[in-house]
Amino acid sequence: MEKVVNYAVGMIASSGILNDPKRKHSFIIALEAMAGLAKGMADLLKELPWLFLSFFYK
Repeated sequence: MEKVVNYAVGMIASSGILNDPKRKHSFIIALEAMAGLAKGMADLLKELPWLFLSFFYK
């Protein structure tokens, strides 16, 4: 996992996005949105068996 993170940081740094405050801010917001989406999907999938069964057994 450490290699993946290091690679991602290198790609982000080499893109130049961190040098432009406006683009950096937009990038951070996009990352936060993706993190929220991932959390929401994980929570949904944890409950999915119960949601699936409750659909059929009302």
